Formats: sequence, structure tokens, C-alpha cells
Amino acid sequence: MKKNHILFVVTIIFFPFSLFADQNLCPDYQAVNTNDRVFNDESFKIWDLWMKPYYMVHDEIVNEEMIGDATLEAKFDRGSAIHADVKEKYVEVFYIGTGFSEWIPLKNGPYSGNYKTNNDGKIFVKLPPSLKEGSYKFKMSLINDPAKDYNYVTDAFGYVTVIKNGVKVVVFDIDETLTLSNFEQFRAYLDEGDTSRIKPRVAADDLVKLYKEKGYHIVYVTARPYWDANISRQWLSQNLGVPHFTLRTRKALTDDTKGYKESLLKQFSRHGASLYRAYGNAKTDAYAFLDAGIAEENVFIIGKYAEDLANERGIQAILDEDLDLGYVEHLEVIRGAGTPDSYCSLPM
Repeated sequence: MKKNHILFVVTIIFFPFSLFADQNLCPDYQAVNTNDRVFNDESFKIWDLWMKPYYMVHDEIVNEEMIGDATLEAKFDRGSAIHADVKEKYVEVFYIGTGFSEWIPLKNGPYSGNYKTNNDGKIFVKLPPSLKEGSYKFKMSLINDPAKDYNYVTDAFGYVTVIKNGVKVVVFDIDETLTLSNFEQFRAYLDEGDTSRIKPRVAADDLVKLYKEKGYHIVYVTARPYWDANISRQWLSQNLGVPHFTLRTRKALTDDTKGYKESLLKQFSRHGASLYRAYGNAKTDAYAFLDAGIAEENVFIIGKYAEDLANERGIQAILDEDLDLGYVEHLEVIRGAGTPDSYCSLPM
């Protein structure tokens, strides 16, 4: 065989491997699909007013090269009426995910369980520096939690996605973007977590699923308060049937909506996320998305402000004046060649 023929054969064999060598991993949903009881039941009980736990973890997207400096924040309070901070209580932390088949205890110093909530009911957990690119689920459990006696879910769950540069992200607001109105979050809260009554926009589930199936990482950035994190996850997973992470809520009611969303998206961008498209319904959404660096042609606003924002800022308007179209026509536009694959690779 001539040398040039040998070179040709070698190129054919090795070119596909070099082509995909630098691909980012797709979200590893299977690795974080544990059988833990995550959500409380929906029936109201009088002791919910002072005892129901609102424990949550703020999801993070972290670059693999920055993992050693990354911190995960959790918040613990109780009572649907009072939201009293759970202060100076010890917490055990565990994680599972890509490359792990069982929960791993995370130690703070020599012993497991010596994370301690501060006067705001928060703990800050330094992420294990050994975490590699992939998806991870964290479980945080209060030790000797009296809420267990009331058959509540007393574990706080959150997610960390460790990425390399270039992971393609699609951002969604929730209220009046995926839901039919801003009132839906209050309906769920007043119904003590009954998410079945939260109405979605037409084809909202199909829109999120389209991006999931093409390998994009889904990020929800909502102005809901932190205590709505769990019912938001519950609605996304059980009622809309879509991934419920990465989810971020406001840490305080005083947080400026536009500023919080813009700052968070810029943080994810600094960590290597490529902000591809974003969906919202409000002016604060449009301004936050644009100022975070998302191109006008990839910012989509649905609802009453859509036309004005399209004229004012050049974003893409999705009209749904009678609340009967939702994303049906939009999906026809973006399916197929309108939305390229993210070209991520499946975890091994």
C-alpha cells in the first residue's frame, strides 16, 4: 500500500474521534434520578403554619476549572405563615451524580454533619474539588429535625452542573412565560403546594422538551422567592413533565428582579456557559437577557409587552393575546433547522 493511501485510511479512522473529542457533556439526568421522597403532600394541616419546612438549595453551574472555589448555598426555614429561620442547627450533606452510584457524605472538617446553619438559617458548602464535568444532586439533612415527626420531607435538594467552556444554555422565566399568568405562583402557595391547578401556556412543555432533546442545558431564572423553589420543581417535573434544574429563585424579596437575573446569567456566562436563547414575558426579562449578552434575535418575549419590546429593543415577539396559541406557532418556526443540535455528548 502506498504511503498516501495509508495516510488516507488513518485519517478516516481517527477523524471522527478528534471531531468529538472536545464535545461538552449533555445534562446527565439519569445520574441524579434518585428515588428519594422530594415533595410534601398537598393537603393542608393546621401545623403547616408554623412547622412545614421550606428547605431549599440554590442550584449552581460551575466551570470544571473553578470547582475548587465554588460554594453551594442552602436555606432552611419553617412555617407557611411565618417562615422562621432555622438557626444554629447541624446539617449533614451528601451528593450523588455522574460517576457515582450511591450517596457520598461530604465532610466539613473531620466529621460529617458539622455544617451549622447561621442566624439567617443558611449554610454554605464548599464543593468537592474532585467533581468533574457532569450533573450532581446534593441532599442536605437537618439532624434531629422535629419536622420529621409530622411526616414532612425534611431533606433539602439542589443541583450542581459542572461544565467545560461552551455548554449551550436556554433560559426560561416561569410565571406568565411557562405558566398562564403571574397569579399561578400564589395559587400554588395558597393551595399549600397543590401544583396541579397551575395552568401552563399552550405547548410550553413541548417548547422546553425540544431544547432538552437537542442537548441544551435548561435554566429557569424566576423572580419567585426562595420558599417557592420546591413547588416550582414539583410543577416542572410532575405537571409539565420537564427537567426541574437548573432552577434559581430570588434569595430575598428585596432583590431587584432585573438586576438579579442579569447578574446571575453573567455569572453563568463567566463560568463558561454559552447563553443561546432566552424566554420571558416582562420588560425586566428582556432587559436582563439583553444586558447579559444574549443576542436580540435569540430573546423571545410572550404576552402583552411583546410587540412594544420588539419595536423598542428588537427582541422577538410571541403573540398570545387570547391565551389560546401559546407556543404552537413559535414551535413551527424553531423546529428542525431553526434550532441546531447542541452537539453535546452523552455521559459514558
